[in-house]
Amino acid sequence: MSYILDALRKAEQERHLGQAPNPIAAPLPVQPSGKQLWLWLGAGLGLGLNAALLIYFLTRPPAATPPAPATSATAPAPASPRPQATAPTPATPARPEVAAPARITHQTGQILVNGQALGAGTTHLQEGDLIRTGSNGYLTLELQDGSQLSVPAQASLSVTRMRAFEGTGLTDSIIALDDGDVESRVSPEKTGVGRFEVRTPVSITGVRGTELRVRTQQGMAHSEVLEGRAELGTQQRSTPTALKQNQGAAVGTDGNIMALAPLLPAPQISTPERRGGQWNSTIQAVPGAQAYLVQTSTDPQGAKLLSRDITTNTDIQFGASRPGTYYVTVRAIDRHGLMGPDTIESFEGAASLTSSDGQAVVSNFGDPILLSQFE
Repeated sequence: MSYILDALRKAEQERHLGQAPNPIAAPLPVQPSGKQLWLWLGAGLGLGLNAALLIYFLTRPPAATPPAPATSATAPAPASPRPQATAPTPATPARPEVAAPARITHQTGQILVNGQALGAGTTHLQEGDLIRTGSNGYLTLELQDGSQLSVPAQASLSVTRMRAFEGTGLTDSIIALDDGDVESRVSPEKTGVGRFEVRTPVSITGVRGTELRVRTQQGMAHSEVLEGRAELGTQQRSTPTALKQNQGAAVGTDGNIMALAPLLPAPQISTPERRGGQWNSTIQAVPGAQAYLVQTSTDPQGAKLLSRDITTNTDIQFGASRPGTYYVTVRAIDRHGLMGPDTIESFEGAASLTSSDGQAVVSNFGDPILLSQFE
C-alpha cells in the first residue's frame, strides 16, 4: 500500500504548489488480472474495428455517376404535350334537288298553259310552265309539301322553279307573277319550307310557313300576310322588310314601299238569304274600307274559286249554278289597295230535281236538272 500513500502525498504537495494533479503522469503500478486483460483486449479490438470501418466509408471515393446518353445534334427535343387537333366537321353538302311537279286540284273556266288550253286530263304542271287565266278562269295547285297556290281570274304568271330537296320533304319554289293575283298557303302542315318566293316586276316576297297574298297590277305590287311571317325585298332597299301577321305592304312602280300598314279586320256579314235565284247578304261597313272583294268557292278556305267581284256596295248578291254546298268570302280593301282577312259563310247552290229517295235527277248529259228550268 506504500505506493498509494506515496502518490497521495505527491498530489497534495502539487496542490499546495498550485499544480493540478496528473494521475496519468504517475500511473498506479497495478498488475491487472488475466480476466481484466482479456476484457481490455476485446474492447480495444472492437473499437479498432469500428474505427477502421468508419475511416473506410469516410475516405471511399464516390460511386461514378453513369454518363448521360449522348444526344444527337439533329434529334428534336421531346415535344411538350398538347391537345389533339380536332378535325373540322365537313360542311353538310347541299342536298340534291329533284323535279317536283305541282298537282292540279281545281280548275274551271278558261286557262292557258304555254299558250294552249288546259285540258281536263292534265293532272300536273311543270317547272317552266306559263299560266294565264281568263275572265272566268280559276286554278288551284298543290305542291309536294302540301302548300297550295290559288290563281284567280285575269292572272299571268310562270312557274320559274318547282323542285324538292331530296329526302327532306321540303320544296324550292319560285313563282314569277307578271299580272294579277296569287294566293298561297305555304306548308299548311307546319313541316317547314325550303324556299317559297313570289316575284313581281318590283318586289320579291319570301315566306316561311305563311298564308300570303301577292298582287301586281299596273306596275305596282301588294303583299299581305294573313298568318306567319314574310320578307319583302325591293330594288330600292338593300335589306328585306319584315312583314308580320295581319300586315301588308304596297310597292310603287319605282320599287319604293308606299305603305306598310296593318290589314283591315274581317267584315261582318248577315246570314245569306235566298231571294229568287240568288243569295243575298249585307256587309257591316268596316271603318277605312274603300271597297270589298266578294268571292265564291267550293271549299271553306276559298282556295277553289268560282267567282270574284269587287264592289263598293254593302248589299251583295251571289249564287252557284249547280247543287251542293258553297262558300262566300268577303274581305275589306283599304285606301292603299291592301286586303284584309276573309269572313266566310256557307250557302246552298241551285236547287235540283230529286227522286223520292233523295237522289238528284240528271239529264242525258249527266247534269242535274235544276228547278229553275221549270220557273
